[in-house]
Amino acid sequence: MEEEQGTLLVRGRWLFPAGDTAEQVVQDGALAIQGETILEVGTWDELRLRYPGVQVLGSEQYAILPGFINAHHHCRGASHIQHGVADQLLEPWLLSLARARPEDAFLATQLAAARLLRAGITNVVDVRSVRGQAEAMAQSIEGPLRAYEAVGIRVAFAVGMAERSHLIWGDDAAFLASLPAEIQTLARQRLPGAEAADVDDYFDIFDHFWRQYADHPRIELWLAPPGPQWVSDAFLVRMAEAAERYDTNLQTHLEESIYEKHYGIEAYSRPTVAHRGGDPSIGRKWGGRQPQPQLEFAATGRDCSPERPAGRRGDGGSGAGRDDHQR
Repeated sequence: MEEEQGTLLVRGRWLFPAGDTAEQVVQDGALAIQGETILEVGTWDELRLRYPGVQVLGSEQYAILPGFINAHHHCRGASHIQHGVADQLLEPWLLSLARARPEDAFLATQLAAARLLRAGITNVVDVRSVRGQAEAMAQSIEGPLRAYEAVGIRVAFAVGMAERSHLIWGDDAAFLASLPAEIQTLARQRLPGAEAADVDDYFDIFDHFWRQYADHPRIELWLAPPGPQWVSDAFLVRMAEAAERYDTNLQTHLEESIYEKHYGIEAYSRPTVAHRGGDPSIGRKWGGRQPQPQLEFAATGRDCSPERPAGRRGDGGSGAGRDDHQR
């Protein structure tokens, strides 16, 4: 039959089409798929009669579930442990990342996306912080987007940039001045150079890729301030305003360590989440009083690679580590 060309059946002992009640589960169910389209959902007996002779995937030993959603991820090819960076408290861990070997962004993202698909994840929010000169920042975005396009996974590619707190949670210049001269020379290596991109460059680069992928069926561009200690209130408000213009979303880390918690109290005289939601200049953009843009606060800011246990589970059951402090 002509309609059967390119069609396959996916069979499972249980098929979960939607919802979360036992009555919605199809016992000994099947899907009829043609290309990227699900033609029918039904029982195995019904669809086998309707599509005789087509390829069959699965059996009564499998379960068929919708694709999972990883709502917060840092897609890397090799894990940090494979790079020789041991897991530890956030602040020394961040400093130790300088030991990691450089990766080809395209190949690393392909491997990470394949790993996600193997785990049943078909939608991911990939949060990236970019740095360096404007050209290097653009390249660190272009490679992963090409990889996602090639692999076919759906992605919200959330791009951010740190504008401060490169050495400590606070005033980098004052901290540098307190160090001995020989230590200052080493510490300055972690600061952005004179040629590094600034906030305006960041928005120009985001606009370029937004226009390139605005109509893509599987790729969205989000804004992703890496965390309150890394960006000023003015930068946050600009991001929120940009999200409204582009009709897109934002995702940020909130507090991942006791030191970040104390930084919020010291900087704002109140918890960071109260500052973000309570200040009129920020809360109206970030406090969730408007339906758009959506703001998500992620509690776990590190990768979900095989060597690391998954973080707190969020919506979608993917172990993505989405925090309850959101919107």
